Amino acid sequence: MGRLQPGYPLWLRAHWIGMKLQFPLQKIGLRSSARHRISEPVSPLRLYPARLSGAGAVLYSLGIALALGGCEERGSAPPAPRVQQIVINEVMAENDTTVADDLGEYSDWIELKNIGTVAIDLADTYLSDVPEEPTLWAIDTSLSLLPGERFVIWADDRGSGRHAAFRLSSKGELLSLSLEEDGAVHPLDQVEFPALGPDSVYARIPDGTGDWTQAAIPTPGEMNQ
Repeated sequence: MGRLQPGYPLWLRAHWIGMKLQFPLQKIGLRSSARHRISEPVSPLRLYPARLSGAGAVLYSLGIALALGGCEERGSAPPAPRVQQIVINEVMAENDTTVADDLGEYSDWIELKNIGTVAIDLADTYLSDVPEEPTLWAIDTSLSLLPGERFVIWADDRGSGRHAAFRLSSKGELLSLSLEEDGAVHPLDQVEFPALGPDSVYARIPDGTGDWTQAAIPTPGEMNQ
């Protein structure tokens, strides 16, 4: 059949692939050539698009539309496109004098960045420093980031607005960004930062897409360097 480019839609009518749908009970799934399941069976009676777990696919009655966006053989659904381009971009775990928050306090902070090409809302996304609790703190549901936009969140244990419900450990820890959708939690990004001294920062260099490193200059809300 050939290789699909990420996000490229492919429509298959049942008779094209020698299959006849049986109504109302038959369900359709998707497997790789090695017989590994990459989607959960879905009923063809559903008239509206339905996400197929692990395949980024949609199903319509009487036809199958596959949009394989970097498909992997795994058991959980991939992140929704609206948030998969949001990354954790910079972290400071002991902010003594670098930058004050909107309350005039010097709090730990986390910078997110939209590295995509469209505006993305952050409804149903979470930050956490507890691996067993990825939905520890919900990001403000009204927040939307434009392409290339950065957003600083204060990790000061306040839990409202742009103030997260936890603090960062200067001894180092795992910080995660997750999406909750249809009752399942999907990891979007994470960083395990090392012990950081006062006003030291851990950042992606090049900005947004590079490897993590202890940067020389803190740049909250600006390009990492």
